[in-house]
Amino acid sequence: MRRQISRARLRLMLDQPFLASAVARFPFMEATDAERCPTFATDGYRIIYNPAFAASCMHEKLVFILAHEVLHCLFGHLDRRETRDPELWNIAADLAVNSLLVDFGFALPEGALHAVWNRGLTVEEIYDRLQTPSSNSAFHGQALDVHLPPDGSQGLCNDPVSVPSPAERRRLRSQLLSEMRTHPGLPGNVRGMIEEDIRRASEPQVDWKALVADFVSGLRRDDYRLYPFNKKHVWRGIYLPSYGVPAPQHLVAAVDTSGSISIKDLARFLVELDRLRGVTLCRLTVLEFDTAIQKVTEIDPAEEGGAFGVSEDGRFTFRGRGGTDIRAPFDWIAEQMRRGETPPDALIVLTDGFGMMPERTPDYRILWIAPQHAARDFPFGQVVRMPPRR
Repeated sequence: MRRQISRARLRLMLDQPFLASAVARFPFMEATDAERCPTFATDGYRIIYNPAFAASCMHEKLVFILAHEVLHCLFGHLDRRETRDPELWNIAADLAVNSLLVDFGFALPEGALHAVWNRGLTVEEIYDRLQTPSSNSAFHGQALDVHLPPDGSQGLCNDPVSVPSPAERRRLRSQLLSEMRTHPGLPGNVRGMIEEDIRRASEPQVDWKALVADFVSGLRRDDYRLYPFNKKHVWRGIYLPSYGVPAPQHLVAAVDTSGSISIKDLARFLVELDRLRGVTLCRLTVLEFDTAIQKVTEIDPAEEGGAFGVSEDGRFTFRGRGGTDIRAPFDWIAEQMRRGETPPDALIVLTDGFGMMPERTPDYRILWIAPQHAARDFPFGQVVRMPPRR
């Protein structure tokens, strides 16, 4: 069986030379537990095969499955799952891989997972589509392998070497993907489609909230501020300045309330902004906009309480839900500056990016918070992608 696996690996490296480095780099191991690995399995680094199942496969099918497992490891599908539903994520990952293999020129084995709508989509985008089943998210077939959590292959094969750390796996993927994307044998029609997948597989998975917090805390660092007063001493009637708090003085948060932004994303954004406001104790102006500014809310830095934008029954309420003109908050700030107001330390914009953009880069810092389905490019500023709620 090992000789058959070796022949299949060699065939894959010769037929798809842009995958040769990855095929050679990821270890192939024989399963010692047939119940846990009835066919093939991977934990994102090891590729494990059931010898009885592999022996039952025709050579072409065996080559296909090896390529399938290599692509799971190469694109970091198991690391990218995070806390998503494992079963649904595995279906999404298999659909993504099988579609790509068809573009590479493979014939799908009978019964393999496939669909007609997922070509060119990332596994995250396929997963989102599968969460709302419809005729546009139908698929056929079944999985040919088992997806294990990282380092979940312990006891499944005789390999004393531990699985590399997440950072080590990411560095390995980055190197192998760089070789693949520049290989002259990679089909030209595929190169553009996999760019986003390559980016997601190569970049570290960082919590969007941490990125926003880093942006805010790095805007301005003051030794002390007279207002708001130090809360530890107010109850004694002693009004001392706040000190040692790295924070901006004034943030403007522009919330795109057009119909293309989900209520859940809006709510998550406002909750996070309110948490940051409580930590930094800065003045916060919230703009709700679609084609124009629909509502302006000023939040006092010393104000206590829960999240803003919440009605008496505990639900979030927003003004707008029409079209989108992303120039609106920039024009509003420009008008305030014409009236003598100082520019904010930063403008934080939650938007999908589909609308008219300002032509000029402003003099203040810009942070775009964009849902995963948002536009790929923003004209200036820093961009943080907000993953779907799970």
